Amino acid sequence: MSQPRRGAEVRLEGLVKTYGPVRAVDSVSLTVSSGEFVTLLGPSGSGKTTTLMIVAGFVEPDEGAVYIGGVQVTETPPHRRGLGMVFQHYALFPHMTIFENIAYPLRVRHAPKDEILQRVQAALELVQLPAVGARYPLQLSGGQQQRIAVARALVYEPVVLLMDEPLGALDRKLREQMQVELRSLQQNLGISTLYVTHDQEEAMTLSDRVVVMRAGRIEQVGTPEDLYERPQNHFVADFIGASNCLEGELRTQGDRLVFAAGEGLRLPVAPLQAKAKHGRVRLIIRPERIRWAEDGSTEVTAAGVVVSSTYLGERVRYVVRLQGEQTLVVTHPNLESSARPREGTAVRIGWNYADAIIL
Repeated sequence: MSQPRRGAEVRLEGLVKTYGPVRAVDSVSLTVSSGEFVTLLGPSGSGKTTTLMIVAGFVEPDEGAVYIGGVQVTETPPHRRGLGMVFQHYALFPHMTIFENIAYPLRVRHAPKDEILQRVQAALELVQLPAVGARYPLQLSGGQQQRIAVARALVYEPVVLLMDEPLGALDRKLREQMQVELRSLQQNLGISTLYVTHDQEEAMTLSDRVVVMRAGRIEQVGTPEDLYERPQNHFVADFIGASNCLEGELRTQGDRLVFAAGEGLRLPVAPLQAKAKHGRVRLIIRPERIRWAEDGSTEVTAAGVVVSSTYLGERVRYVVRLQGEQTLVVTHPNLESSARPREGTAVRIGWNYADAIIL
């Protein structure tokens, strides 16, 4: 394959798609910059796949427009949009050899035979399977078939790559390996990529930016770090990684601002968070940010009792019950030198102000 040109910008403006009473895509606007890897992340029914299908041209929006490389393509047929597409179930032709499968997009574009031969072999080398051209799809493993699907999508050097749950059918270990390979391949080619998944860890691993969707709408867009460290609402905080959520009130207690929940639970809140309105709020804190704090080494401490502990290999997960029957999940690395409190043990846990988010 020749050196691909850098990927094209993809711009979505006010996309709307309804199916009867259901608004599957609801006023979605988004820009994928040239060479950027952007993931649409959300639960089933969030509108991520429908949005991708609108970009691909397989679904026509009721409202809004799609631009690729600055050109509006909303009414352009899929095969004229210059896109590569990879699906979860590979969509390889079982009666064709691997060579023929990869060559197919070039043949429908009437590419010369010598160019087809050169490009297919280059595509096979790109996905590290140079010697399988004569085989058939069923003679390859799932991971190999997925590589071939990627090779077929890239063989004619599309300006944008669209991927819909492409690793969903693979086992966990192979999926993690393919994530690394996909990201490396995308960065080397500089191709703009719009990716769909419901797996938040996969989205965090692959993406320059992640678009969190729910009920057809975009909840938040940001880098993996932005979404994890600075979620804008409870849905994002809960969907991106594990989080504890305590519901209570912000109150003034003497010269301090405190978070009050249940009977007797009072947790100090950072002065900078005083700008938050008094009244009902949620306190969000990640399980790995909570520490044992018997020595008072944290800015916030609370007494509790270990309700359960679960050994998970590289980490141990505890459930700690606080005053007022509130519970927090605490996760700690499985270090040989650290003592693990047993169920029923009274403990003090804590965190620093910066570790908690008030929503």
